[in-house]
Amino acid sequence: MAGTVTMCSSTRRTPGMFSASFKPQLGILIPIALISARLWRTLAAAVVTIAILVVASGLAFGLSIWPTWLEKLFPHAYAAGGVADRLKPTVTTNLVVLGVDLAVAQLVQICVAVIVAGVIWVFFRRGVTLLATAALLVGTFLATPYAFVYDMPMLTNAARMFIRHKDQTSRCLTVPEAAVLLLSLLLPAIMMETWRPSTITSIPLFLLLGLIVREFFRSREISRNNADRRGSFPHPGPVHKS
Repeated sequence: MAGTVTMCSSTRRTPGMFSASFKPQLGILIPIALISARLWRTLAAAVVTIAILVVASGLAFGLSIWPTWLEKLFPHAYAAGGVADRLKPTVTTNLVVLGVDLAVAQLVQICVAVIVAGVIWVFFRRGVTLLATAALLVGTFLATPYAFVYDMPMLTNAARMFIRHKDQTSRCLTVPEAAVLLLSLLLPAIMMETWRPSTITSIPLFLLLGLIVREFFRSREISRNNADRRGSFPHPGPVHKS
């Protein structure tokens, strides 16, 4: 996902082929990012690629595979409930572990997904940037109700992009920023432990996304101040030769 979105900054066509190959539950924010960034060719390429794959697989294995897939989709999601809660870094699972009713947890999950989608929209309106891509990677785990610990390496790219952004802006990481990044990188290992705090995995994700959002608005403020400072300098008048 990180490679696909990054490629969008240099080409508007090829990445669509790759954006069609993600797990559906991990790609729910990609259309929002592409539409917000006005990457219409990439979005069209993704739609065409999906259509080609659907038709090709139907011809190879029989068109009945797709009705069967849809029929088994929701039972498979419920079957995932048998997986240990500590291995599922989703808002829904974290709330259920805390004793929240499943219906209420799912409602909260939807609300969080809507908020995260709005954040992604705002980020990508300014183009495909390192912070926008990092927010997309982190926001995916907060928006989707279906993810597992083996999907978490995506967070490594988010942390790397945040650090790269700080390097490009010639600013060092603060101690709190480094602590949040380290916690996010250690999260998959923490989730493998059996103690109860290991099941509350959404907190580091919220912290990381909050860190990225804070940096996004801080960078905008710095850019605005620099622009105002340049505009306040008097322009030299024309030089008259005697």
